[in-house]
Amino acid sequence: MAMAKKAIILGGGITGLTAGFKLAEAGYEIVVIEKEDQLGGQARTIKRGGYYLDLGAHKIFTVMQHAHDFLADLAGDDLLTRPKKGRIRYGDVYLPFPVGVKDMLRELPFAKLAYLTMSLMKAKLLGLFRRKDPKTYEEWFVINYGRGIYQEFVQEATEKIWGVASNLSADLAKRRVTSPNLWELIKQTVFGIKIDRVTSTDIFYYPKYGCQVFPDRLAERIVALGDNNRVLLSTTAENIVTRDHRIRALQLSNGETIDLDEDDVVISSIPKRSFARLMDQPLPGDVEYHLMLLRERNMLLIYIMLDQEQVMEDNWIFFPEAKFPFNRLFEQKNCSPFMVPEGKTMLCAEMTCHVDQHFNQASRDYIVQKAVQSLHDIGLIDKARVCDTHTIYLEHAYPLWDVSYKEHVDKVMGYLDSFDNLYTVGRQGGFVYGGIADCVDIGLVTAKFISDGRRREEWPKERTRFDDYVVVD
Repeated sequence: MAMAKKAIILGGGITGLTAGFKLAEAGYEIVVIEKEDQLGGQARTIKRGGYYLDLGAHKIFTVMQHAHDFLADLAGDDLLTRPKKGRIRYGDVYLPFPVGVKDMLRELPFAKLAYLTMSLMKAKLLGLFRRKDPKTYEEWFVINYGRGIYQEFVQEATEKIWGVASNLSADLAKRRVTSPNLWELIKQTVFGIKIDRVTSTDIFYYPKYGCQVFPDRLAERIVALGDNNRVLLSTTAENIVTRDHRIRALQLSNGETIDLDEDDVVISSIPKRSFARLMDQPLPGDVEYHLMLLRERNMLLIYIMLDQEQVMEDNWIFFPEAKFPFNRLFEQKNCSPFMVPEGKTMLCAEMTCHVDQHFNQASRDYIVQKAVQSLHDIGLIDKARVCDTHTIYLEHAYPLWDVSYKEHVDKVMGYLDSFDNLYTVGRQGGFVYGGIADCVDIGLVTAKFISDGRRREEWPKERTRFDDYVVVD
């Protein structure tokens, strides 16, 4: 009897588990290797007392119907339909987010509105004669929306989240901004003509008890599909044995060695630097150079529990001003009321960090106090009602797309592609900026490519579709 093909999955996040599940359906023997004591990666849910803490507000909304259907099938009756309400703090007022024309007409002083309008019109007129595509995030915004809108609404927030905007790639703006263009705005605002593409949504979907339902149910299905399928927690690969441009074996921290045959594959969604350190051969100098130039942003999540039923009606509020240590504040029960004890509520403030920022307990306590005080000072909370706080430091939170990231990614991925049975994918493995639904799509595409038996040299072109995901607010 022929042995089943094996697929070794490094990293138990949504991408790897989705790929593992679909390959298990195709008859592969699956081994998932996850270093943490629970699955999910950035989509895991932490339990603290009676609270369920998601690592950020992972709203589920996508224009990819197959990805939505996949997640809905996993969650079943636990997937809630929620009204979406977000705002952005602008000075002392709160504007709906994304900011619309009517919101600006209603809230902004006439002089400011006139300035922003003239800036926008100037940008559109200059755009008629522009022949070169913008290279940076700042250039893209100025060309499309004018320097006034960029400086007023974008620059400060961008530098809080990502760093200096002039060094960011225009690809990030194209991915993040789905707002209507000028002609669409005129048709929508003046003539009431509906835009024929999705630029924002009034609802989103959220799991009843947090995003942990997705990785946990994927793992259950993987194990159920084969007697030899395994999900190993608190386990890492200690050494990756390579020979003749293939991965031949993985030596694990539990003492086990998994040998790979000619038809076996490895799918890695772990950070590329972590993967490179496991290999039994050093990277070529040029690959090491480009790998070191790929940047990421980490995140400190500040959880604030309060003795009250609710703080705000919003799911989240953006705080672009530098005086606030955090970028976004979300109220967990406004995503799912089942995740917080009755009579309580919980806020989570998200603070992006440089990769070299690691906070000890004293500095975390200071940041928590500063966040609580700033929310108290603007009247959003009464700090006397704070009953508990907690922090979680999240590494590899965002791939940082600077102006040269593409060159570095192509060089590193080109080298990893030289190993015929290796697929490096996902947010960390592939340096892809995407949410849960996007990670599902990556896993589905990867698994189908492998199970269809397609030629490995076709893979670099196939994965370019991962560059096209768009964030819909």
